[in-house]
Amino acid sequence: KLSQIFGVSKSHVMGLTTDIETANKKKPLKVVVDMSQPVSIQPKNQTDLDVLMKLDLIDSDDMEEVSEFLDKLLEKEKYEGRRESNMKYVAG
Repeated sequence: KLSQIFGVSKSHVMGLTTDIETANKKKPLKVVVDMSQPVSIQPKNQTDLDVLMKLDLIDSDDMEEVSEFLDKLLEKEKYEGRRESNMKYVAG
């Protein structure tokens, strides 16, 4: 299971080999979020907290529009290199 999560061979996980080529590849880490439990997020400042509180008020119909708006913002040149996280969050 660990070899799948980290994208390395089983022998690498057991310490038998060093998979340099595989270890240097950036494979997204899949994070499954248990939707039956609250998710803890630590806002960095008052603005972050305000945004999170407003997001909590938006219904699911409009949440897609919010997501599209955020995607458009991330297309700006200043976000080059930060557009994609190495983690992929999946509702579970």
